[in-house]
Amino acid sequence: MTSTAAHSCRTPERDAPTHLAAETCVSPRRTSGPAPAARVLGIAAALAVALGAATVRAEETDDVSAPLPVEDQAPVDGTSDEVDVAAASVTSSTLAMSADEPDWDDDWDDWDEELDTVPQGYSDPFEPVNRVTLSFNNAIDRLLLDPVTRLYRFSLPDFTRQAIVRILNNVNSPQVLVNDALQLEWRDAGVITTRLIVNSTAGLGGIFDAGQGMGLEHHESDFGQTLTLAGVPAGTYFVLPMFGPANMRDTIGIGVDALLHPTFYLLPGTDLLLFGGSAGVVTRARHFEEIQALKESSVDVYSALRSGYYQNRQAEIWARRESRRPREAGADPGDDEAWIEEEL
Repeated sequence: MTSTAAHSCRTPERDAPTHLAAETCVSPRRTSGPAPAARVLGIAAALAVALGAATVRAEETDDVSAPLPVEDQAPVDGTSDEVDVAAASVTSSTLAMSADEPDWDDDWDDWDEELDTVPQGYSDPFEPVNRVTLSFNNAIDRLLLDPVTRLYRFSLPDFTRQAIVRILNNVNSPQVLVNDALQLEWRDAGVITTRLIVNSTAGLGGIFDAGQGMGLEHHESDFGQTLTLAGVPAGTYFVLPMFGPANMRDTIGIGVDALLHPTFYLLPGTDLLLFGGSAGVVTRARHFEEIQALKESSVDVYSALRSGYYQNRQAEIWARRESRRPREAGADPGDDEAWIEEEL
């Protein structure tokens, strides 16, 4: 066996594996035998380490690219407290703008409610009948009263017409005096009493207004106003034949005031002829231009006359009694709608 081995060492076969030939020729060394396996294991270990390192780097990359929570993010400009303050400021500004912005829907609702509650005039349930009466009065105006009024204005100069008004006002001062007393307006009662004395003497029966020269201004006071201050409702609106616009309260007032006029007893019918509402010549002459302008400029004369009467009557009632005007309703307490609003 030894010779065979030596022969193999001397003449190795060409087709023998090289590593077998080396083992036969070189003296065997126990430490070099497993060298190929160690290299394979080393390579595998190196690959495992490299693969692990690559995995760690990939995980770090994923962590960096993922967005941080809001509380962990660093502010770009300023500290986190500054950012919070800025955000709160923006929120407050937005809320303030929203609060200041007008709510048009609410405004329209308030406006509609205001139109529903604010009185626009006296109640008029008899409008169809009133329109017929107004047509009758207009016919009388065209045929009789307008020509008489034009003749009166043409025949008498303005000074004479004004003197007639002053005389009649002086004669009928008891009406104003009684109503001032009934309304507990003692100062006005004293003024009208002094005017009656002064104008009846120094003013020659009222031809001249001597009382006005003394600072005693003329004022009107009627029983309809007295009823208003007493809280009597105005009642319905209607048009009286010949007298024109009125309401239930003022119709009663017209009758009572007529009884307080000395001319009612001395010259019956004088009040109706001179001061009888729209039929009174003196009254028509004083407001002739206004009446004609109203008729010519109004599309609906009836509605314009009703509204004009309401506004004029309110001015007459509260001209010297504004301090006694109801605060809540802000209008005639006799107005049905105003009373309803005040009670609510």
